Amino acid sequence: MSHDYIQAAVLLHPSLVTVDDIKEVKAPIAILAAEIDPISPPELIKQLEEILSSKPKVDSFVKIFAGVEHGWTV
Repeated sequence: MSHDYIQAAVLLHPSLVTVDDIKEVKAPIAILAAEIDPISPPELIKQLEEILSSKPKVDSFVKIFAGVEHGWTV
């Protein structure tokens, strides 16, 4: 997501995404996460959302879906 050739990204129940990864995001991004997720718990997703909110030039959307587990989109 930090490369210029990526024009937009959507992460569904993200895995192994770090705060440092999100700090490098340049393209519009949506993160759709699960409420029950030991890999990317809601606390981490909220941190990612805060970082994205501090980047006014990057469009972003973050939502945590209640009552679903990691893998809910598969």
